[in-house]
Amino acid sequence: MQAQTLRYLDLGSVRKILETMRSRTVSTLYPLAMLGRSIHGYQVKGMDNKEKEAELLSRSFGGDPHTFVSELGGLTALLTAGVQRPVMGLSATAYLPQAVQEHIHAPVRWWLPDTRPESIVTVATPVRGNNGDAMRVGGLPQELKPKALRDLGRGLYEQQLARRLARLEKQEPERARVILAVNSYEQAAHLAAGVAQADGLNHRVCLLVKKPEKQRYEEHLPAHVDRMVREELKEFPDRGEILIAPLAVIGRGLNIVVGTRSAVRDIYLCVRPVLSIEDTDWLHASVNAAGFNTLPAGGNDEPLAVLRAASEASWKQLTKILRSPARFSNMDHDLRKELVAGMLVLLIQLAGRARRGETDMTLHIVDHSIHDKKFSSDLATIIEQIYRDWTPKQREIMNELYGQALQAFLTYAGLDQEML
Repeated sequence: MQAQTLRYLDLGSVRKILETMRSRTVSTLYPLAMLGRSIHGYQVKGMDNKEKEAELLSRSFGGDPHTFVSELGGLTALLTAGVQRPVMGLSATAYLPQAVQEHIHAPVRWWLPDTRPESIVTVATPVRGNNGDAMRVGGLPQELKPKALRDLGRGLYEQQLARRLARLEKQEPERARVILAVNSYEQAAHLAAGVAQADGLNHRVCLLVKKPEKQRYEEHLPAHVDRMVREELKEFPDRGEILIAPLAVIGRGLNIVVGTRSAVRDIYLCVRPVLSIEDTDWLHASVNAAGFNTLPAGGNDEPLAVLRAASEASWKQLTKILRSPARFSNMDHDLRKELVAGMLVLLIQLAGRARRGETDMTLHIVDHSIHDKKFSSDLATIIEQIYRDWTPKQREIMNELYGQALQAFLTYAGLDQEML
């Protein structure tokens, strides 16, 4: 291959192409997956402004990630102990049908249910612009987002955060802190600039940054914004009341506590998470899961026919993805549900940052693009569609596993207890 002959030049572009073709553990152990073969392809983007934005991307995927994860415990036990007696401790969000990247295709044998009533509440918290309309960031052209984020930050503090924090300082002073979540460090900097310039600012603003050195997009950041790197997050309770951070960094694994209880009471989702069918890992998971979902639960006496049907389902899914519009509001409805199911996993994990030590929390959904009912692409409508698609058995398992966390999102979607 031509890229291999250019390896010695040590070009970044060549390294990226070679990296996509490197054999990984999953494809080594389970090389074929449901498609029956690996996929390699190339994508040309940015041709509308080819002088500045044109790029050639190499994309490839292979192997069976779902089988790899579901068999990982048995495989590890066999290699280390010589017997297949696995015990795997998985995330609380390891079971969620239609979340193609996160759902583990294996029976759940034991779990700790979330039974505390109203321990999670999910609410729409819009911010109004000067024209009275709810403000949105998701779906805007890239060049308009910095100003939109600054305006949103300022409006969020003046219309919501000032009163909410003042109330928390009286009711729960040890937890009177909030997290504002966005999609990137750059978005966080723009949102922080808006919050820091709000009228009547009476709370300390902390910004999670990637590096100690200031980046170009931070040049207009007010001096009273406290910049902190990831390693300093444990100091947030002593340094501020408002933390602004990227969702991918703050959403999993980071616990900000005082003693054993979460130091954060509320989390605000300020920007719709990126939902893209062009992400290679998501595409791979969606295609493989389509085949996996055709496999009979109890096995079958005709394995070749079963595998052939699974392969056909995977190829059909790949064709659907390649033919679907990439814009979320115009996307194939089944693909939208898969993306939103994955987003729910992310939001449940995000809510968990404020629930250490059995504490209560409120998740505020701010960006109006998440609520906009145009084209039936709003979060509430799609949550209801996802729930309607589950079988009675899946609903039973989901209610057992997620408890109040699931109830919070179903209530947000307008599904009352009688309908459940």
